[in-house]
Amino acid sequence: MIQRAIRRIVLAVYLAVVLTATLAPLSGRMYVAVAGLDKLVHLCLFAGVAFLVYWAQKSAGEPLPGTAVILASGLAGLIELIQSLLQYRSGDVWDFLAGALGAIFGAAAAVLAAALKHRLYPNPP
Repeated sequence: MIQRAIRRIVLAVYLAVVLTATLAPLSGRMYVAVAGLDKLVHLCLFAGVAFLVYWAQKSAGEPLPGTAVILASGLAGLIELIQSLLQYRSGDVWDFLAGALGAIFGAAAAVLAAALKHRLYPNPP
């Protein structure tokens, strides 16, 4: 029960970080220095979302990687839609696609991590 609460808190804190990072005003100078850096950031952010969604589901029963991908990709799309409505941000279909790809990678990493944990510790206490 405590483990479930901890996993949900970690997910909620991470989501708050993602929302702040993607919806807060920023200068954009950081992204000019390295071409494509914003796409890599989106990929990593939403890989983390999918990984943590899968991890949080695991404490509630049998997790589904597809659910983690759909939720993380949906969040990526929603954020891009909101950004397109903000004067200080701009929505970008390529950012959404990078986020969706990150969601797939994150869910795959979570499945692999769970399988590795099960292989190393087949009978947890």
